Amino acid sequence: MAHSRLQNTIAEIADLEEQLHQLRSQRDGQLDADRRLRDYHPKVGTAAYVCPNCWILSGEHVPLAFIRFGSEDVMRCPKCCRDFGSATAKRARSGSSSTALRAPREFGGG
Repeated sequence: MAHSRLQNTIAEIADLEEQLHQLRSQRDGQLDADRRLRDYHPKVGTAAYVCPNCWILSGEHVPLAFIRFGSEDVMRCPKCCRDFGSATAKRARSGSSSTALRAPREFGGG
């Protein structure tokens, strides 16, 4: 009986260590995403605009593609397929320096 309780205790410790490992990984991912949100730059130099969603989630610079929907311009990420508004795309196409591509709302963008 004492041997059985010892095995149960060892198994519980292993389960708790696995949970701790998962929680630490989750925390580290959240810290990385927060850092990437702070470090997000919609445009790097004269290069194309980069997808805020892909940057925040995975740290990847994925260039956005311009797509025309009727009379509206939209920028779309070829990787995550997110669309970014027509007003931003129109200013970007016109070369306006006041273009501000915002991070998705769920990541604290406006």
